[in-house]
Amino acid sequence: MKKLCFILATSLLLLSACNSDNDSDKSEKKSQSESTKKSKEHSKAKQKENDSQNKSKTSENNSSKSSPHNKQQQDNNNTQKQVSLNNITDRATLESVIYGNYSEMDKIQAYNSAVANGVIPQGNVMEGPASAAYQSSLRVESGAEKSIYEQQGNTQSNTSEQDVNAEINAAQTKDEYINALRKKYHGGLSTQELQTKAAIEQGYYDGSKEEQKAIYDEIQRREADIEAGKYDQYKQ
Repeated sequence: MKKLCFILATSLLLLSACNSDNDSDKSEKKSQSESTKKSKEHSKAKQKENDSQNKSKTSENNSSKSSPHNKQQQDNNNTQKQVSLNNITDRATLESVIYGNYSEMDKIQAYNSAVANGVIPQGNVMEGPASAAYQSSLRVESGAEKSIYEQQGNTQSNTSEQDVNAEINAAQTKDEYINALRKKYHGGLSTQELQTKAAIEQGYYDGSKEEQKAIYDEIQRREADIEAGKYDQYKQ
């Protein structure tokens, strides 16, 4: 009888242990299921937040691309690519260069081209930025300022002046261009060269130090050629 009771007690203990294990397994599985569910919900919320941010950035980028300021900047860049600095034939193009995002060297080059093409008269500013030379040209044109070049212009025929300007614009090589400049400026440095030299010396030239040095050295070489008498045939 005692043996039978022991067997029953042992069976009850084993059954109770099994039930406890099953309850523990069920609780653990339920906990894991809830954790997985929360993780999925968090991932979905995070993805939704990222999608919202991406849409916002895309909208801002599109708005920025279509803004008037950026459109104007793009138009300015396109204009710069289309302008021929060696052949300025109208005042609007000249002003777009003079007051645009160009180097001082480019501005002076455009100014000299406009003068050579008769767009504006030669100004009296020999040293300083191209904008100052342009303002002087406007004053000469309006009669508010008398040109210092009038007497020089009177010593040459109109045909001769047109020929040398045409030669400057038609120059295909660097030597041809410099030689034509010497003809126009009677064997000396051109207005462009003088203004560029002054801009570099006075520290307001728009360009890198390497570019400034290269240009300044080139102007000094040209001055040396002039002093050596290379262009004496053009002196008056």
